[in-house]
Amino acid sequence: MDAPGKPFLMHIEDVLCRDQGRVVMLSGRIERGRVRKGDEVEIVGFGGEATVTVRDIEACRGYVDEASAGMNVGLLLRGVAADTVERGQVLAAPGSISGHVSFAADLTLLSASQGAAEVRWPRAAPPSAIDG
Repeated sequence: MDAPGKPFLMHIEDVLCRDQGRVVMLSGRIERGRVRKGDEVEIVGFGGEATVTVRDIEACRGYVDEASAGMNVGLLLRGVAADTVERGQVLAAPGSISGHVSFAADLTLLSASQGAAEVRWPRAAPPSAIDG
């Protein structure tokens, strides 16, 4: 699972507070790379970016010195407030990725004979409901 040379990346699935909020644990599955105690990681996404140090790594209800791709872990961080981190952000090796607020895409819609699925778009209220 761990490709050599790939930088660390983990999606944040949950944010937990410990020691009366002095320590924050971010849990999730490591997608690629490795992380060790004492490594610096960057919190990326939703307009916020911060670099923090990994204080401890919790895996399988015990503490480990290193975790790699494929492991479900909790990373204990000091110096970050729990309300500044949320599910959906990612932890990454500093400078390895950046957040984006928009993107462009090309869509190809298939016909019914090609096995298309029904596409439903949100509809605006009909004019009679607005006027009346």
